[in-house]
Amino acid sequence: VKKIFENERLLHAGNHSVELLVQDFEKNYNMYIYPVHWEFAQLDQHPTDRILSHSELAPLRVPLVPMEHCIPLFFQECDADKDKQITFKEWTSCFGIKDEDMDVNLLF
Repeated sequence: VKKIFENERLLHAGNHSVELLVQDFEKNYNMYIYPVHWEFAQLDQHPTDRILSHSELAPLRVPLVPMEHCIPLFFQECDADKDKQITFKEWTSCFGIKDEDMDVNLLF
């Protein structure tokens, strides 16, 4: 917990270079694995099929209103096969999670 607090204190809110964000992600990679899985499971509810449909992605649009302009491009880029759905593999890949760290047992 102390390490997370120190890292958040160093990377305070604001504009940061892509290099700094990448460095933070690489340094703290293991702390990102579970939250990426958790968020996918939270969104994959109707139906729970390990595929995020357009309607399942809708909750992300509302709380992120200030970033609304980024969301469509983000999902287009994540949808590698362009089928208008985000699979579990596409989701984890989009967030930089390695294939060997994908674990369906973390989807609860």
